[in-house]
Amino acid sequence: MGTLGIEAVDYPAYLSYLKESEAELVRIGMTKCSRMQDQSQLSAVVFLLFRAASLFRSVLTLLKSGQLDACDAVRRAYLETWFLAFEFRLQESEPKTALWHNGKSQSWKANMQRLSPFLTSQGVEPKLKDD
Repeated sequence: MGTLGIEAVDYPAYLSYLKESEAELVRIGMTKCSRMQDQSQLSAVVFLLFRAASLFRSVLTLLKSGQLDACDAVRRAYLETWFLAFEFRLQESEPKTALWHNGKSQSWKANMQRLSPFLTSQGVEPKLKDD
């Protein structure tokens, strides 16, 4: 086992989980988002989760090859994408998803202040800040 335990990660299992998650996202997109054409709040979440899955796959590839600096940069992109998808799940984020679908500025950045109250209500003590 290496210094960081990179060799201990079960890469095939994680890739299998990603494939299964992506298949479910495709099913949701096709059946509940008019084949991903409806520009709904749900379709925004699904698009972002596809992006997150792709980025996570890249994290695994970079981690396995030992490219830790590149891995960290992609990990950051993954987290930003995941936080935005998480925010878009919240009912009060529907107007922002419309802006996101239209490529408006500031719609690609998660509002950590919006996420914090929800996390607290679920018993999680957030330590999130806007960049």
